[in-house]
This record gives sequence, structure tokens and C-alpha cells, in this order.
Amino acid sequence: MKISENIIEEFAKQKNNLFLWLPVFFATGIALYFTIRFEPPILIAFGASLLSGLLFYISWRLQEKSGLNKIVMMLSALLFLICAGFLTAQIKTHLSYTPMLTKKIKTVGLEGTIDMIEPLGSKGGSRIVFKDLTIERLTPEKTPKKIRLKVRKDEGLEVG
Repeated sequence: MKISENIIEEFAKQKNNLFLWLPVFFATGIALYFTIRFEPPILIAFGASLLSGLLFYISWRLQEKSGLNKIVMMLSALLFLICAGFLTAQIKTHLSYTPMLTKKIKTVGLEGTIDMIEPLGSKGGSRIVFKDLTIERLTPEKTPKKIRLKVRKDEGLEVG
């Protein structure tokens, strides 16, 4: 018995449950994105999703008209789901991106709004969270949205 016959037989057994496998392969694409060690250009993921979707559509239409092997259609559907999961994870990552300070910055001017003051109790002082920042020597694109600073004396500081 060939491998493809075994796969078709297994799919035939799960005919009524195939829909439940869709999120599994979508999640496989998401997991694949988070396992790579570099950030690929988003156009590659978009192109792969588009091409795999087109491949699925063509194989579905050919299977419907000419009786193309169902395994080809199913594999193209799974490939599309994996590519779509990868693209979704990449888009979500880009949308939630925030700049981070990558190295220590010596003394700089800082302007911002105090968002929160957290007393440190017995250690003395407070932890202050700033938002709406302007940091000297950093461009707005490289400026974090929020920062936390620890101060020893917090007299006269108020939120806002």
C-alpha cells in the first residue's frame, strides 16, 4: 500500500472531523513564525499565502471538474492554512511592535507624563512609569512608548 493511499484512507476515516483540523494547521503556521530566528520580509509571507491560496483554489476547481486526486487538494489547503497562520502572526507582531532601548543611555534629558507612581516600601523611593516621552538624542521612532525609572526621592511628584 502506498503512503498516499494510507493518507487518503485516514482522511476517509475522519471525513466528518476534517473541519476540526483547520485550527491545528493554522496554529502550526503561527508556531512556525515564532520558531524562526530572523524576521522575514512581510511580502514573502503575503506572497506565500497568496500563492498557496491560489494553488488551493485551482486544485479545488480541477478536482471538482476533472476528478483530480483529493490528496492534492487537501495538501494545498493545509499549505494555505499554514501560510495564513504564519502571515497572521507576522502582521500581529508588526502591529504590536514597540521600540525598546537596546543599550544603556547615560545622562539625557527626558520629558514625559507621569503615568504611575509605585512606592517601593522599605527600600525607599518609588518606581515611576512615564508615557508620552521625548528623550534627548533619540528619534521619535526609537523612543519607547513607556519607561520605568526608579528614584530615591519622589517628593512633589504627582501622576499626570
